[in-house]
Amino acid sequence: MLRQSLAEDTVASVFGPNRAYYNHFYVGYGLVAGPSERVGAELRYGNSAELVLGLRNKFRVTQALALGFDLRYARTAYYLAQNAQKVVPSPAQHHREYLALPQAQLEGFVRFNYGRRGNVIGRYVDVGAGAAG
Repeated sequence: MLRQSLAEDTVASVFGPNRAYYNHFYVGYGLVAGPSERVGAELRYGNSAELVLGLRNKFRVTQALALGFDLRYARTAYYLAQNAQKVVPSPAQHHREYLALPQAQLEGFVRFNYGRRGNVIGRYVDVGAGAAG
């Protein structure tokens, strides 16, 4: 056999960005922004941030419609400014102090695809709802 056409001998894949099933892991990082709600709760904005680790699954129903869910762990850390006005959580000053809020989050979504695409994500609009615990 000197030549072979794999396209004729290959089973169609059902896994991929625009196939019947697709999942992927992701990592996210974001800085905390915005003013403090009151005096005595100022933040160190360069250090305060959120780290997210997640797994997203998508199941294609039709070419234009897909359903999916997203399971993730999010940890937001608020580093507190250590100054004379500090009152949260106590007026005592430390070398470093932060409040960390870890969460497990679950989100479901409906994806509406539009436009031309091959085995790539393409253009879409997601509508979803989630819960955190």
